[in-house]
Amino acid sequence: MLQVLRDQPGNAYGEDVPLDRNVLPWIVDRLETWAREAGMEVFHESDGGDFTCALAGKVVVVDVVLGATATSDDSASRRFSTKQLKISYAVGVDATATPVPTFIPSPVNSEEKFSLESVLGDALDAFVVAVQDGSDITPPDAVAVKELGQRIKELLSQLMQLDNLSDETKQTEQWFTSVHSHVTLAWDAAVSEVAIVTS
Repeated sequence: MLQVLRDQPGNAYGEDVPLDRNVLPWIVDRLETWAREAGMEVFHESDGGDFTCALAGKVVVVDVVLGATATSDDSASRRFSTKQLKISYAVGVDATATPVPTFIPSPVNSEEKFSLESVLGDALDAFVVAVQDGSDITPPDAVAVKELGQRIKELLSQLMQLDNLSDETKQTEQWFTSVHSHVTLAWDAAVSEVAIVTS
């Protein structure tokens, strides 16, 4: 019986979302649990209602700030969001943290940009929003919340793969900048191909 349950797909069951509308501590707990499962160390503190988390690998650090979008005395109407998410990497105790590269496809539109930060940030935002969907009568979609959480777990796991490669090869910058360079080359090639096809 236990083996049958273990063999069930990950999305067979929903996330156990609390009915209490003050879900921020629960969201922080889930994020920290996933980070630990990925092999990261977790440090956090609460400051003025905001939760600040540092999820750290050997060279990678993810800084996350979660908090209320607006001050409200009514906990039932209070909404929470991801206020900040930054990913950086550094080697050595005294090394300066370096932000991960950001890919901007077009210099004309600098608002359109992609990075590891934006991918993980968007996934966390979607999870936070989904957890707060529903009402006292209609609970959040537990299966959808579970799937969104699984996406965050996968991203943290992939980030730790880069972390492990960086630590083992002692070539930290290569593993973060080379991916960025490959994306840039692939984008330029795709743009050229589109131009040829449509001409």
